[in-house]
Amino acid sequence: FRDDGDVVFAAGHEPDASSLAGSQYLRMLHGAIAGRPSIDLEAEARLQRFLVEAAESGLLTSAHDVSAGGLAVTLAECCILGHIGAEVEGIGRSAAALFGEAQSLAVVACAAADEDLLSELAEKHGVPLRGIGIVGGTHLRGEGFDATVDDLRAAYERGLPHALEGVTANV
Repeated sequence: FRDDGDVVFAAGHEPDASSLAGSQYLRMLHGAIAGRPSIDLEAEARLQRFLVEAAESGLLTSAHDVSAGGLAVTLAECCILGHIGAEVEGIGRSAAALFGEAQSLAVVACAAADEDLLSELAEKHGVPLRGIGIVGGTHLRGEGFDATVDDLRAAYERGLPHALEGVTANV
């Protein structure tokens, strides 16, 4: 994310239970890598064409795929990378909604003045586009969660050292 007041969208197909197949969520919380992700290649092609044209037109201030960790992780990464928070709503609270690694889904942001143009472009390409929030502040807030960008960054940066605690190398 980049600027206060930018509008945040989910572009593409919404995650469902099948988007948890093979996900980090299943591995981390349940110790299982199960299921097989599926992809609709036509939907993926439409999304990619939309993203390319939106970027070339200068409409996007941010774009990030939802392939690793799901929507919740993607939103956190956008806040961390942009050093700015966001208020999000209507993304749901289910594991699939938050952590489903849906194919053909991206989080995008644009200036509020470009919202209608971005919506028209998404419609032209046949890509579902759903407003989910506004960029700004120092927190990532949504239904059931509230974290400062600094806390998100700290958790992100100490993830690997934490995972390696107690691991010794066989060298």
